[in-house]
Amino acid sequence: MADTILGNANSTRVLPIGNTQTGTIDFAGDADWWKVTLNAGFGYQVWVEGLASGAGTLTDPYLGIYNSLVRAARISLTDFAIQSDRVVASFTSATGK
Repeated sequence: MADTILGNANSTRVLPIGNTQTGTIDFAGDADWWKVTLNAGFGYQVWVEGLASGAGTLTDPYLGIYNSLVRAARISLTDFAIQSDRVVASFTSATGK
C-alpha cells in the first residue's frame, strides 16, 4: 500500500493553526508528519486521539514534536500527558520554527 502522508521531513502536508486533520496508518510502522508554522511566544496545544477516545483507531498513539532542523524540538512543555484516550502536549514556541 502506498504511503498517503510521508513520515519524514519531506512531507508536504501542512496543518494550519486552529485546524484539525485525520491521518491514516497505511502499514505497520507508518508515521504521518505534518508541517505547521508557529509564532514565537504563543502557546499551543497538540493532541493525537486514540481508540479509547472514539475518534481514532490506534491503541497506543505517539506524538513527536520536531523543529525545522528535524531534531526533537527543545521546547518547554507546560503540560505533557499520556491519557487513556489521547496524547496531549501544551507548549510555548520559543523561535516560531
